[in-house]
Amino acid sequence: MLPEFVMLLFILLLFIYFLAYGFSNVTTEQTSTCVTKRVAGVAVGRHLHVISMLIVFCTICLIACAHCNMFYSLVSERSSIVASERHLHNSMVELFVLTVSLLILFTTHAYNKEIGIVSFEYHLLLLTAMCSFCFFIHATNIMLLYVLIELQSIASYILTAMHKRNRYSVEAGLKYFILGSFSSIVLVFGFSLAYGVSGLLSIEDISIFLRHVYMVDTSSITHIVLSLSFIFIFVGFAFKLYASPFHF
Repeated sequence: MLPEFVMLLFILLLFIYFLAYGFSNVTTEQTSTCVTKRVAGVAVGRHLHVISMLIVFCTICLIACAHCNMFYSLVSERSSIVASERHLHNSMVELFVLTVSLLILFTTHAYNKEIGIVSFEYHLLLLTAMCSFCFFIHATNIMLLYVLIELQSIASYILTAMHKRNRYSVEAGLKYFILGSFSSIVLVFGFSLAYGVSGLLSIEDISIFLRHVYMVDTSSITHIVLSLSFIFIFVGFAFKLYASPFHF
């Protein structure tokens, strides 16, 4: 999890720098100190796409190094081998996601500059969505899972409606927000049903509980509630992914 925390640290530093300096325009009535702060902010803002790409590239290198160390490490216990295999698969998914994100940052810079999308907000939101997705891959708690999904969704809502001079962009962002809010309600209701029946938050503990329920417990009420929770969770994820037939 070290690469993900390093990426999160860089994102927080960028956010703090923006709060301290800012990249917005200033009027002639502002003081020389404000103008100096603006110049320092613009100096970073002009190269923000390069800084964002460097952050993603450094994260990819750290994950690749950790991936190689896990692959070549000697593990004595079978349980540790299973855990290492799980981490290896998670790292491979992370590497794929971050590589695609790096390509997005590289290809969208010229387009954003042409249509006038604010540079800082775009890069910060995209980095936030990527970072939340990296933590989402390693999440083993349904509460943490839901928080990370919502963090990524909020960043996606704003990115969709970022081109304020285009009414289609604003309309798409509003529709995405309404449908995403509905899917969040469905998703959290499914999680709450699963927690209400099992009393557990860990995904591994819930899987053990499910095996026990379907093999030992023959209570029809428990089976019905669990089935409903899975249906709500599936529908919530389907709405989040805009999967057919939930792509209204």
